[in-house]
Amino acid sequence: METEQRIRIHQLIEYIKQDPEFPFDIHDELEDILAHYGISLSLAGEEGAAFAAEVKEIAQEAQTREITAQVLGEIDTDNQS
Repeated sequence: METEQRIRIHQLIEYIKQDPEFPFDIHDELEDILAHYGISLSLAGEEGAAFAAEVKEIAQEAQTREITAQVLGEIDTDNQS
């Protein structure tokens, strides 16, 4: 992948990472995620695969945070009883 493509993917990923409540999971379509953030371009081939892998990682991290918060909330609730 060329440097220009890597920079483009990096910029898009950093833009998406600014959303503290990433509202997608690993099963959502890449096009839906792009549309949510107002990004209207098509990513194909190596560029699309690299972007999709990065977005999947963001989604996994968001799901882990959500599950952790739920578990910690349950533990905190149990401790208050």
